[in-house]
This record gives sequence, structure tokens and C-alpha cells, in this order.
Amino acid sequence: MLFIADVMKPLKIEDIIDQEVQNLSGGELQRVAMTLCLGKPADVYLIDEPSAYLDSEQRLVAAKVIKR
Repeated sequence: MLFIADVMKPLKIEDIIDQEVQNLSGGELQRVAMTLCLGKPADVYLIDEPSAYLDSEQRLVAAKVIKR
């Protein structure tokens, strides 16, 4: 449940979970990619340009999610 509360809800993945990939925007694809990456436990995450294609509000949310 922590993953849902800490990653999926802030990134609003539940809003797009049922959409087909070809119908997602660049920002939505970026949020899905971030969710998939953070879904695997690791000591270190190497994330290249996590804020690409995100608007300013989503960039702030993504930064908070990654910091956790």
C-alpha cells in the first residue's frame, strides 16, 4: 500500500491506468516510466531527465516522489 500512496497517487497513475499506450501524452508516458522504475526496490536509482515532458506542477510532484 505504501507504493500506491507514495508513488501512484501523487503521479496520478490511477487516472491513466486503463488507457492504451498509444493514447498517452509524453508527460503521461514519463509518469508511467517513473512508476515502473520506482516499483522495483533498489539502493540507488539512476534516472535520466525525470522531468522531461512534465509540466511545472508535475515536475514538483515527481521531485518529491523521487526524493522518498
